[in-house]
Amino acid sequence: MANTILDIGASGSDILLFSTLIIVLVLVVLALRQRQSYQRLSESLDADLKKLKEQEGSIKKLENDFREYVMGGKSLREWKVVKQQIEELSELPSFTETPEDYVLRLHLSMTKKDNVRLLGAKNGVKLTVDSDTDPPIQAFYTTPKDIDPNGLKVTYRGNSLEIKAPKAVPDKPAEEKK
Repeated sequence: MANTILDIGASGSDILLFSTLIIVLVLVVLALRQRQSYQRLSESLDADLKKLKEQEGSIKKLENDFREYVMGGKSLREWKVVKQQIEELSELPSFTETPEDYVLRLHLSMTKKDNVRLLGAKNGVKLTVDSDTDPPIQAFYTTPKDIDPNGLKVTYRGNSLEIKAPKAVPDKPAEEKK
């Protein structure tokens, strides 16, 4: 009987040792998974940090360009173009309608009156702005309904262009003959 008790005790310690090994193995697997999660998180944070540093570099470049512009540095021409684009975007065309006309108002910065050409069409107005140094810019502004292309009234003051396009008179239907 003593041998039997020893066998039970030995198998009990074997079970305890086996359980401990399983627990250690589970802990090692969990630690490895946690390490992989931390590595993925670290890689994601590194990528985000890289993007932030690139954006910071872009901001610093813009700050330096702006300083040069304010101080009258070499990038003055570039800033003039940027300023012009900002002004043009801030004053997008306005389009209104009266009972008789469609009225289009545009802001044309740094444009001479002689460089602006208009051509009326049945369904809108074609605007061409010529430049001494750049290719011409063209835009077509469509009206909701037909207009009289020959009746355009144009006013150009400062940098503002106003185009009044009279609405077309609808054709009268032919009378039926009896």
